[in-house]
This record gives sequence, C-alpha cells and structure tokens, in this order.
Amino acid sequence: MCVCAWTIDAGPGQTVDAVILCAPLTDETRGAFGAAGLALLRDGASLVNVARGELVDTDALVREVASSVSPGHVSSEGR
Repeated sequence: MCVCAWTIDAGPGQTVDAVILCAPLTDETRGAFGAAGLALLRDGASLVNVARGELVDTDALVREVASSVSPGHVSSEGR
C-alpha cells in the first residue's frame, strides 16, 4: 500500500518559487501535477521531478511554457 499526498499552500494571488516532486507513479499520481499546480509557479520558478516523469501532465507543462511571457527559463537538467 502506498499513501501519497502533496499540498501547495499558496494563498490567493501568491506564487511559489520551487516544487519538488518525489512520489511513486500510480494511477492516482499519473498526471497529478498539472495546470493548477503549474499556474502557482512564478516566472523563473523551479520544478524538480525526482520521481517518475509521468507525475507531471506534459501537455499542461508545454502549454504553460509556451504561454510564458519570458521564455527560456526551462531547464532539463540531468537529460
């Protein structure tokens, strides 16, 4: 049995500087970090996924990066 939970506690109008994902890939966690979570990241913030890649909704990530006012802040360290 695996129990996974995460919370981004940003109030209205607030953003976060970094998110680190470290959860197992399950049916519940697949794509769980999507548009809502990405919207909380300020421009230039870091998203570090030390878990399975599929935790992040790739389509939502691509849309967020494409709509960025200042592109070029995406890094794929470790690739």
